[in-house]
Amino acid sequence: MPPPPTEQPAHHASPQPSYPPPPPSYPPPPPYPGGAAQQYAPGTAGYPPQQGAGPTSYPPQLGYPSAPPGYPSPQPGYPPGQPGHPGVRPSFDGPLPEAPPDNPPLQWGAPLSAAAPAPSAPAPPPLSKLAVATLVVGVIGGVGLSLLLGLVALLRLRRTRKRGAALAVIGMIAGTAWGALGAYVYLDVLSKPVARDAKGVVVRRGEVLVTTLRTGDCIEAFSTTNVEKVVTVVPCTANHDAEVYYTLTASGGKTYPGDKAVTDEATAQCVAKAKTAIRPADLKTAKIAFLKPVAASWTTGQKQVTCVAKLPAPLGRSVRT
Repeated sequence: MPPPPTEQPAHHASPQPSYPPPPPSYPPPPPYPGGAAQQYAPGTAGYPPQQGAGPTSYPPQLGYPSAPPGYPSPQPGYPPGQPGHPGVRPSFDGPLPEAPPDNPPLQWGAPLSAAAPAPSAPAPPPLSKLAVATLVVGVIGGVGLSLLLGLVALLRLRRTRKRGAALAVIGMIAGTAWGALGAYVYLDVLSKPVARDAKGVVVRRGEVLVTTLRTGDCIEAFSTTNVEKVVTVVPCTANHDAEVYYTLTASGGKTYPGDKAVTDEATAQCVAKAKTAIRPADLKTAKIAFLKPVAASWTTGQKQVTCVAKLPAPLGRSVRT
């Protein structure tokens, strides 16, 4: 059997030496330049405020030392740096740099970009000289030549890029109109046979101007209400319904005396002459009419008054005595 444990003697720890109690208070720190001395409570731990800073009720955080000496404070008048960007923006007292020559500074009211120039309109195609010639010839009455030039111009314009088709067509139309007018004059006036013989007597049917009627002319289909400038004359042996029995020249100078004066003179002269120029039997049934000059014809020298016996029915002989 193991031996019974022996009882060890007890050891008493020696008492620890005691430390003197802390001093009751600390003397205040010396004053800092540029500011009043700050009072600190006894036993307060911390750091004194930075030089130039005002008093605060919160001591600075432990572990963040103040700014090392050598860094100047921010210039007055400039705001502090933006949050998240440490430090203070440096001031700049020098002149502003000039803008590059390729990017001049914008001015107030100036457009941001210059408008692109509008594209120029394409030049119109040239005008066909042949078409112009067609128009000129057609207007002056070149009938056949205008048609020929117009056809050639239109054929050439179909193969080229020139203008003038409308001018060529207008010239052809003008030439055709002149041709139609010439054909009418030829067929209606010039081609008709002359109604009078060498002595001025009507020997065949034909048309004459009313201003050229003569005494003894017999008229076919004469109208006293709608007198035409041209009437049809026939020999008096052919059926007719009117006959010229007297002509005279109205009195007056170069100035037209007026319609009333001319009418009064024509009435008096024609009625008086009818009593001796027309057979009494035909005078009883005939109506006395006359053709008188007007102001327009008077100025041209046409002053003839034509006295006409209008018959009630066509007659194949003369009514003059």
